[in-house]
Amino acid sequence: MRLPQSYLHRLRRRHLATLVGVVVLVTAVVEFYSSKPQAMPVSHTIVLAPSQAPVASQVALTSKPATDTATSGQQTASQEPQDFDFQTDDELPLPKPTGAHNTAPTLDWSSYTVQGGDSFSAILSSWSQPYTVAQEILKAAPSADLVEKLNPGDELDYKIDGSGDLVALRIRDGLRVNYIFTRQTDGQYHYEKIEKPVERYQEYFAGTVDGTLGASARKAGLGSKVIAQCIHILGNRIDFARDVRKGDTFTVVVERDWLGDTPTQDVRILLVEYHGKRKQVVAMRADDGHYYTPTGNSLELAFMRYPFYHHYRLTSPFNLHRLNPVTHRYAPHYGTDFGMPVGSHIYAPADGVVVKTGHQRYAGNYVAVQHGRYFMTRYFHLSKILVHRGEKVKMGQILALSGNTGRTTGPHLHYELLYQGHPVNAMTASLPRHRQLRGTALAKFEANAKVLLAEAHQNSTQLLASNSHGYIRQRIQ
Repeated sequence: MRLPQSYLHRLRRRHLATLVGVVVLVTAVVEFYSSKPQAMPVSHTIVLAPSQAPVASQVALTSKPATDTATSGQQTASQEPQDFDFQTDDELPLPKPTGAHNTAPTLDWSSYTVQGGDSFSAILSSWSQPYTVAQEILKAAPSADLVEKLNPGDELDYKIDGSGDLVALRIRDGLRVNYIFTRQTDGQYHYEKIEKPVERYQEYFAGTVDGTLGASARKAGLGSKVIAQCIHILGNRIDFARDVRKGDTFTVVVERDWLGDTPTQDVRILLVEYHGKRKQVVAMRADDGHYYTPTGNSLELAFMRYPFYHHYRLTSPFNLHRLNPVTHRYAPHYGTDFGMPVGSHIYAPADGVVVKTGHQRYAGNYVAVQHGRYFMTRYFHLSKILVHRGEKVKMGQILALSGNTGRTTGPHLHYELLYQGHPVNAMTASLPRHRQLRGTALAKFEANAKVLLAEAHQNSTQLLASNSHGYIRQRIQ
């Protein structure tokens, strides 16, 4: 059936209005739902098992399972990987602390060079250490000399902790020996002696006198310390001002410790032999540290001939009828004068007791020492006195420093020797000697002396013939 055109026209208008209403309604619904927040995907941290190949360590996994892609057949990035160990952030193990965080910091050594006039307590005070620390170290030391008799140039190493306490101190005793003092919990100090391994050699020196003995010995290669010791050993038998002649020969054998290629100061003189026109002397060291002739007779005196170890020029001898160079009058000169630089060390020639110190107009600063019942020594014109009245002194102990005080014509030492209160010539007086070797000690000494003398004569002959001013060194097996 065919509907009339007027009916169709009315129907279209009604449908159009309905369609517009539906469109508006749908649009409103769409706008409403599109304004709602979307659910966020869930995120997990993935820790790969050690067996897995390197892949991304973090993957976003949605709450809705992912589907396979039909066309490629490959796993998408959102798929759950196989054989992975899953751990959330709060389940991961904490990193283990390294050893560096559990170890106390190590203290470094600091060094100090001893200066002239330093004392041990003053050095520690400069490190902000109380005097009690010096007392504790002195109490722990194997000998007081180790810490009290420091020389300019000596090196001290130390450690101070964060609290300012001296926890370690290292004192070098030559190149070979170190003493390390460490602080204990109770504040006291203990020491450890550390000795470096050394090689021991015998060194042979020989020379001919041309000028002074000291200059000739230096030319032969001997050091000043060894020369001074040799002069001290021979001093009781040789008058160096009168007995030494040009052309005289000498041989010296020393035993020295070496650290690799470095010689140490640990030197022992084994033999000193002097062949001169006026005097011939052979001195050999025994196990007791003293010197004897090859037959065991002591060369040393219980009383040193000179109160010093170096060789100084005799400027005015003992003379009861001397013309005084200052007053130009004849008057007794009861001592022996030696020209020497101001500040030279003056040593006690024997054990004794200081009986007087002071200053006098003519004598200047002076010291008098009583040696047993019979002998007394006096020392004039000193620059500094290092002992006090009533002090007991040992042979070789420093008494004073030479000077130019009082009435003098220049720096020198005036040395007097009195026997039972009467002045005697210190250069010629008979002095007490040590006793001789006997028994097994003598037999052992004589056997060693025979071998050493033979080696010394062989090497000295070679050195004197070559005139090379060198020396021969032989390792002791």
